[in-house]
Amino acid sequence: NDSVYEFSLRVSDGNDSMEGNFTISITNVNDFVPEILNLEQNATTTKEVMENELEVITIRATDDDDDNISLVYRIVPDFADFKSFEINAATGELTFRNPPDYEAPSSERSIDGDNLYYLQVSVSDGDSTEDNTLYRNLIVSVQNANESAPNFEVSGGNILEPIEHQENQQSVMILQA
Repeated sequence: NDSVYEFSLRVSDGNDSMEGNFTISITNVNDFVPEILNLEQNATTTKEVMENELEVITIRATDDDDDNISLVYRIVPDFADFKSFEINAATGELTFRNPPDYEAPSSERSIDGDNLYYLQVSVSDGDSTEDNTLYRNLIVSVQNANESAPNFEVSGGNILEPIEHQENQQSVMILQA
């Protein structure tokens, strides 16, 4: 094991001597703060999301402490629009609790009703208060999606019925959407 060192020590004052065997074990200390890889380090990250979509982003982080194999992701409570989101504590997947509707932003979801959702996320390398925790601010900007299917109207007939067409003419029918 690389963290255990054994040695023998002999000391003497010229007349008497003493010898002893010693073992020193080095314990790794949790001394590195996790690093979030896909959010801005010194600024607020803005993430655009189409309306009606639940998934926002999967936060990716790393930690230089070799023995910390599990990071814990959280939404910081009482920060702006935090109630609109959920996060998977193990994977960092951030989602809306309910799909956002661009045409009807709710003050329950976006505190300003402006399709901009403010929240703060954190990642830590353990569960106790002594653990290293990193915080990042995020703005989720909900974008408008074209939700209406085109409606075709045909002048001079029905689109499902055959239309007679004279030869050598360019126009068959006019479609309006």
